[in-house]
Amino acid sequence: MLHKDEVVAVVTSEPGASTGQRVKVGDRAGLLWDRYEGGHHDEKKLPDGTVIEMRRYDREGIGFEIRGNRISSITIFPPAR
Repeated sequence: MLHKDEVVAVVTSEPGASTGQRVKVGDRAGLLWDRYEGGHHDEKKLPDGTVIEMRRYDREGIGFEIRGNRISSITIFPPAR
């Protein structure tokens, strides 16, 4: 992801892509609650009725997109200081 010609985040939806806490694209979403604390939560409903949940952990610099009960993508960004 770019902002003003600078990389500000890396997003992957590659199956099996993993975080340092061993949470992978394709894993069940409940794993996030087991491995990460706190975070921000948001939901978006698509025109077809699909609900996408976004979870962001600013201190760790990581975010997740969840579709159904599975992690569909991982975003890595500079952690909050």
